[in-house]
Amino acid sequence: MIDWDRVAELRDEIGAEDLATVIEMFLEEVAEKLQEVVGGSSKASLSEDMHFLRSSALNIGFVELAKMCATVEDKADTGHLNADITAISACYDASAKELREHEGIRAT
Repeated sequence: MIDWDRVAELRDEIGAEDLATVIEMFLEEVAEKLQEVVGGSSKASLSEDMHFLRSSALNIGFVELAKMCATVEDKADTGHLNADITAISACYDASAKELREHEGIRAT
């Protein structure tokens, strides 16, 4: 679910202390975007929203979330994505929990 090599790479690049800050910023931004999507993105913005989420997920190492977002991004014009959005939210929640636990970051 998480590319731990990517997380280690980030830690090496920015340091462990700054990594915690980056993780919290990432989780906050993604959670906000997911709330927007769950609230009902328009077909026009859904593809853009999924692109944002996919890119963000890849940057922090959430590979499974990135794959799921890419799938929805590719089929955003179909309009029948409620199950996919629910699965994306669940994947995000599980990934966020796992990353926080691994890095010793308390949920805010």
